[in-house]
Amino acid sequence: MKARFWPIVLTIAVAIPGCGDARAPSSNHDQQPQDAGSGLEDGEAGAGADAAPDCAAVEDEVGEVVTIRVVNATAGHLHLGEEEETHSPSLGWRFQLRDADGQPLAPVGSCLTCRDATVTGRGGCPSIALTQPALTLEPGEHADLLWDGAFNTNVPLPDSCVLPGPGPVHSAECRKATRAKAGEYTFAIRAGTTLDCGEDCQDCRARDEGGCETPSALVESLDLEARATVELESGAAYGLDGPIELVFRD
Repeated sequence: MKARFWPIVLTIAVAIPGCGDARAPSSNHDQQPQDAGSGLEDGEAGAGADAAPDCAAVEDEVGEVVTIRVVNATAGHLHLGEEEETHSPSLGWRFQLRDADGQPLAPVGSCLTCRDATVTGRGGCPSIALTQPALTLEPGEHADLLWDGAFNTNVPLPDSCVLPGPGPVHSAECRKATRAKAGEYTFAIRAGTTLDCGEDCQDCRARDEGGCETPSALVESLDLEARATVELESGAAYGLDGPIELVFRD
């Protein structure tokens, strides 16, 4: 059988000037509009653009670091710590702080902080319990504790300030660090004379800032107290010339 070949015909259309264009003349609707400008200055948002949320109210404030010096001016040793285990998710101050109205102030800690809510999208309370080790002072000894010059304030947490994240927001409020304003503040700390370690106490580990600490130890009967009321100013170091002293005396 002989193979058969079929001829292929190519037709090429050429538009010749003066002989008519294959396309119809374009109308004004087919033409791209010229850029007449948006009518807005550079950097100016349109009316429908979302304004950045104002989250200044939930931002942490920075305080001045203050030294709280605890002095044992008694004839016996003293233990500073807790009478029973607490279920705090973060270690707080060893001392108590109150404002001029006698209202207790608390450290910010790590639970429901505004910083976590705005950075990670959610804030929460870890299900852990932390206990301060017992701090022991021998007669004539002192220990320095540090206060960051701020305390916890609960503030509303706007939805617009929470970055997207899985699950619902845990709370409509969050905790921010608030710098101590000028005014009167009372610092107080409690102590006892007997440790409660359950069975055997671990070795008391020396601190560079004075005294020594016994891990996992509670203190029986915190019936001794030292306190000081001070006037803080608004300037550098709150106008303090040195540490705030809390002195235990016989």
